[in-house]
Amino acid sequence: MGFWRDNTGPSAVGATVQPDGNVMLTEGSVDIGGSRPAVAQQLAEVLGIEVEGVNPQVADTDSIGYTSNTGESGVPFKVGGAAYETDQNVKRQLIDRAAKI
Repeated sequence: MGFWRDNTGPSAVGATVQPDGNVMLTEGSVDIGGSRPAVAQQLAEVLGIEVEGVNPQVADTDSIGYTSNTGESGVPFKVGGAAYETDQNVKRQLIDRAAKI
């Protein structure tokens, strides 16, 4: 889970690595102008995986956490920031699990 706060408002993102290596990306902003693929690309780049391995979806704020209004170019910025924080968390968890193996 990641959370990002900037001048356009806070945003929350969740990511779950599936057993097949694909990633479920859940965001709280509705998709306007292609924000789901934009955030999926950001997540894929940080994790070093192909964007086709990311399945972005939109959830309500009861499921994902508070996300401020959706509008203009702020969505890829604020949701992308939350995705970056989520990516860092996922990477740490994967490294910890790999180290135990």
